[in-house]
Amino acid sequence: MNRFHFVALGSALFLCAGASAGAPRVKALDPSVVEATRLSLQGDLAGAGQGLSSWFGTVAICAPQLWGRINASLDRRGIEVIPGKFGNADGAVFKGAPGNQRLAGMIEPMIRGAAVRALTNEEIGRYWAIFPFEEIEEPFFMASSKDADLLVHLIWDQERKHYTVFLIEAFRLPPPEWKPDQPSHPAPSPVASPASEKGAPPVAAAR
Repeated sequence: MNRFHFVALGSALFLCAGASAGAPRVKALDPSVVEATRLSLQGDLAGAGQGLSSWFGTVAICAPQLWGRINASLDRRGIEVIPGKFGNADGAVFKGAPGNQRLAGMIEPMIRGAAVRALTNEEIGRYWAIFPFEEIEEPFFMASSKDADLLVHLIWDQERKHYTVFLIEAFRLPPPEWKPDQPSHPAPSPVASPASEKGAPPVAAAR
């Protein structure tokens, strides 16, 4: 785990006690790196690669909307989950490879086969409302399937030499009765916008 992961983990325990002032600031990467990363993630979600689990390392933040969905059903045996706060909302930090793999396994059925796209300006604004840092650094994407829209923010893992999930949040979730093995899925339920409360170095190639 590199130094930025430790900084991110510490920050995640005290997320967003107050609003960040001003408009969202995005630190851009080389567009070719962003696009290569997008296509790689989309391919893995489509089953052409190693799947979502290959994008999880040893530290990931699960933000409030997604955490609210998986919290009750999460098997905590043998993993480390650290409570975090996004203003008045609860989230969690998954620390360690076993916990991150378990988180990936709970999420992947929601976005299997998803299209991976850039965020709209409105979605960036919603993310900024919960983001604990002064700027949002690329790459971050929306994974949109028929069942869910999940924001996936990635960070460069210097030890593994590819991007891993830094933070993941739900902007749209399946209805509570949804099961991943259903042959057809009911219309997903939208996630309400969070209340306004307010990385990694560029690399030559993605993954």
